[in-house]
Amino acid sequence: MKLDGALTKEGMQMVRHADDFVVLCTTQTQAQRALERISQWMQQAQLQLHPEQTKIIDATPAGGFEFSGYHFERVTSGQGKRVCSKCAQRSESEPVEPTAKA
Repeated sequence: MKLDGALTKEGMQMVRHADDFVVLCTTQTQAQRALERISQWMQQAQLQLHPEQTKIIDATPAGGFEFSGYHFERVTSGQGKRVCSKCAQRSESEPVEPTAKA
C-alpha cells in the first residue's frame, strides 16, 4: 500500500512536493503515530528521514511553518477552511494542485 493511502485511512493528510512532504494531523498522538508509520515505510524502502527536517510541530499558534518555499498558517476563511497565505499571491503560471481537503 502507498504511504499516502495508509495515512489517509488513519485520518491524516499528506501534502507532497517532489521528495518532501508534510503530514497534517489533529492530535499529538496522531502525529507521533504518523512519524512511526513513515519511519517504518522509509526503512522498508531502504530510505532515511533527514533528521534536521523531520519534526512534529504545533501549527495552531500564530507563526505557522515553511514548506517548499511557502509559508503556511492556520487561518480560517469565511467557509472555515485553512488556507496558505502565500498561495493567493502565486503567479497564474505556477500550478497548485490540492491533494487533500483541509
